[in-house]
Amino acid sequence: MGAKYVSDKPDGYLSTRNNVYLDREQKQQIRTFAEQGALRNLPAQSKENYGNKKPY
Repeated sequence: MGAKYVSDKPDGYLSTRNNVYLDREQKQQIRTFAEQGALRNLPAQSKENYGNKKPY
């Protein structure tokens, strides 16, 4: 019952993968906050600007 498990993955593989996921999560949070901040700064709708689209 004292058999030692030998992984075929190199040392540090799991910590590297974990760092990749943490980095993705951090970038996603930054992007989400930036998008929410941009939506917060929209001009108020009124009769003057209702239905007017900005030309590209």
